[in-house]
Amino acid sequence: MKFRHLIPALAALTLAMLLVGCSKKSTPTSVLPIDETPPAAPTQVVPLADGDGTGVMIQWSPSTSPALHGYQIDTFRPEPLRETSWVLLAELDPDVTQYHLPAVTQPTTEYYRVRAVSTTGKYSAWSPVIMVTLLPPGSGTTPGNDDGTQLPKPRTP
Repeated sequence: MKFRHLIPALAALTLAMLLVGCSKKSTPTSVLPIDETPPAAPTQVVPLADGDGTGVMIQWSPSTSPALHGYQIDTFRPEPLRETSWVLLAELDPDVTQYHLPAVTQPTTEYYRVRAVSTTGKYSAWSPVIMVTLLPPGSGTTPGNDDGTQLPKPRTP
């Protein structure tokens, strides 16, 4: 037998050996159903002054769902060329329950919402929308609520 004929023969033999076990009948011992339930939505989404008091973050109570993959944060950005004005801002791990908002160069009012994502790709309902007024760094004032009160500091877990 020549060497060039040896490779196809070995390939055929390997395939035959792999297929030997395919003719045996087997019964699965158990089947786990895929969880089709969307995760619970995050709650208590609030704006907070970040640790040094110059920036703003949003914080929420975590989803109570056991199979949590993470969170998505959307921001409202109207644009005439887009069908929707909500834009994905961040995707976060399941153990993260706060997000530092990007700095701005002029006072800006932004809108945010958060939702949970399960390990099977199901999405929770969106949290209620929150409105946050962001101020540029060095503006001489600390971030506050629309009523003029100062934002609270983050709660510790």
